[in-house]
Amino acid sequence: MRRRTYPGPPVDLPLDGWLYEARPMPGCARCAELKARLDRATRRGEASARFEAARAIRQCAHETAE
Repeated sequence: MRRRTYPGPPVDLPLDGWLYEARPMPGCARCAELKARLDRATRRGEASARFEAARAIRQCAHETAE
């Protein structure tokens, strides 16, 4: 009999969806650029790039294009 050194099988916890959510401000040029980056990362399945783009959108100062 094999001796188990942990209480059970590993558990995969889902990532918080908020990490990948972002609401770009309409009319903000920087948000539009970051949203395009977020969309590309989503299509490619690049989780880290998705997180970085979503975080940047949430932290954007919302500069309007003139």
